[in-house]
Amino acid sequence: MTDHERSLHGVGGWLAFFILTLGLFTPLRIFFNIAVLLGDDETAAAYGPDWPLLVSLLVAIDLLTSVGVIWMAWRLYSDHVPQSLRIAKIGLWVLAFAPLLLANTVVSFFSDVSVADLIASSGIESIRPFVYALIWTLYLFISRRVENTYSQSDAMAESVVFE
Repeated sequence: MTDHERSLHGVGGWLAFFILTLGLFTPLRIFFNIAVLLGDDETAAAYGPDWPLLVSLLVAIDLLTSVGVIWMAWRLYSDHVPQSLRIAKIGLWVLAFAPLLLANTVVSFFSDVSVADLIASSGIESIRPFVYALIWTLYLFISRRVENTYSQSDAMAESVVFE
């Protein structure tokens, strides 16, 4: 292993940026969206008496999503084993699909608009999670730092220390 490859180990560089965006900026964006939703009097009036239940369900979906991304970021930061990497790769895609489908299904239930039409009308907001998941999944697959940090040999070396 060269000195350069040895330096590409641990949480740093783009891996640190990914963990920061995943564990901090994504929940902040979600909480901002919740604040906007709660302050939207026009939408609240349009849903009438169904609004409290609808907004409660949407906030629950957002909070679960936030817990998921924070947990994945914590796991990547603190537990440098191959399983953490598998969780992140799968979790990125689950958290791209599930909240979008769940939230739009809930809204569709309370309105006369289909899930497909709701997703189509949301424009870039419905594409953003997939672009994020694609970019970072590719990074997790091709990065030398990620390979060095979450390698099976490092996980084995750590387990031998604690036996």
